[in-house]
Amino acid sequence: MSVPPVSPASLERQVGRSAFGVDAQAYDDARSGYPAELFELLASRSVPRPRIAEIGAGTGLASQGLFELSPSQLTMIEPDPRLCVFLEHRFTRIDSRVVCAPFPDVDIGGPFDLIACAAAFHWMEPVPALAKVKSLLAQNGVWAMWWNSYFGHGEADPFAEQVVRILLDEGVVLPPSYIGSKHYAFDAEYHISMLRDAGFDRIEHSVFRAPRVFTASQARELYQSFSFIRVLPDISQIKILDRIAAIVEGEFGGSAPSLYATSLFVGVA
Repeated sequence: MSVPPVSPASLERQVGRSAFGVDAQAYDDARSGYPAELFELLASRSVPRPRIAEIGAGTGLASQGLFELSPSQLTMIEPDPRLCVFLEHRFTRIDSRVVCAPFPDVDIGGPFDLIACAAAFHWMEPVPALAKVKSLLAQNGVWAMWWNSYFGHGEADPFAEQVVRILLDEGVVLPPSYIGSKHYAFDAEYHISMLRDAGFDRIEHSVFRAPRVFTASQARELYQSFSFIRVLPDISQIKILDRIAAIVEGEFGGSAPSLYATSLFVGVA
């Protein structure tokens, strides 16, 4: 494996269970959704009208795409009670349910044809989490995990590179999905090896790239939504967000072109 599963200087995994529910609507507004091509790929790998479980559903950004697969039922698992309330108000469909509990310490029955996890798997211990996933999947059931990365994706991105310099300069401790300033979602060798060790086969890795242009206020809102900013004292948050906004205004004329990349791994039980 080319990187360890957790960087020595990372936020504790427990942070992910409560960092995002403080202002669920602001989080939902600030974050980008996921590419349609990703859900088309999942549809091609799954059975018609699949039974789906989603781990770490958050505000439902990925859930919207999963509903496009016409599931017989979508079970959304989320540990933060505030986000569970948000999900219950957002999705009132008869083919959906919200289970408010951390994964893998949850009893949700099964089996499922597809289990998905968007931008949340790094908050779990991978070995027990994958063992639980595999036990919940039907024969030939599909496991899918993916992340959006706004920096650390390995692509040329002057704005993102400047943001990284600010974070490093301010001594910000990043989540366990970052090894140094690189997002581990783009280390295909590590993730494919981990999935093989967990007993998955027919493993596939895909990367989707999309441009985005940030105003100063959009950049502030995005970075304020991240766990590594939310855990800081207010004065530190303001300082970092002010520096990011100043780059947008001073060096990019108020519109900073950037890139976000989505890294997807799919395996079959």
